Amino acid sequence: QSRNLWGAYAELNVPIVKTLEGDVAVRYDHYSDFGSTTNPKVSLRWQPTSSFLMRSSYGTGFLAPSLYELYTPQAKGVSPTGLSDPLRCPTTGDSNDCTTQFTVTTGGNPNLQAERSWQFTVGGVWEPVAGASISVDYFKLNLSQAISTGPSSQTILGDLSNFGGYVTRGPAQPAFPNLPGPITSIQQTFTNQGNIHMQGIDLGLSYRTPMSWVGRFTFNVNGTYYLKYDNQQTDGSYLGGVSNQ
Repeated sequence: QSRNLWGAYAELNVPIVKTLEGDVAVRYDHYSDFGSTTNPKVSLRWQPTSSFLMRSSYGTGFLAPSLYELYTPQAKGVSPTGLSDPLRCPTTGDSNDCTTQFTVTTGGNPNLQAERSWQFTVGGVWEPVAGASISVDYFKLNLSQAISTGPSSQTILGDLSNFGGYVTRGPAQPAFPNLPGPITSIQQTFTNQGNIHMQGIDLGLSYRTPMSWVGRFTFNVNGTYYLKYDNQQTDGSYLGGVSNQ
């Protein structure tokens, strides 16, 4: 498989007043397999003094799935041991449904859609003394059609009401006509999982020592505190999860 891609980028810096400047940029990309996309970015920078800076930006993004994610050959494997089909095992008690391993399908997915996003940031940098700076930036990111390998087999079987679409079943069995058919495969291929809503704060501390006979040393400490990290489920609802680092 192959892909042709070309793009164009333009940027304009606009001094508004002495301490305030704006920046407007736009990028156009054309994919031979995913069509065309145009994504703008607008930012402002305000620096009233030499030691204090405020900044803000807004932009959109587009990411086509890679050829690897699209066309890696699909293969069959097995899930971890000790899994059970929650819809059949309580009734059948069969070893094919209870405390067993299920077939999983891995590999590419030619039906993937491109990821799209928009993001907003606002923050500032303060230099209390020469060589030392403190930065704080708030960010908000909304990502749609996020690409991943999907939930684990344990997660899927533990919540079939949300993840039942990842399970393929055979026909119903005459001995259990009121039950769905046995599991024939659990999908672990690349897939569009839905939207991700993310908010957080980036923190940074930096100090640069004065020049001396041994040179100059720079010390940096950076971290991110997530206020929100919500993943959209297959029923349209969002599952919240915060992972701070």
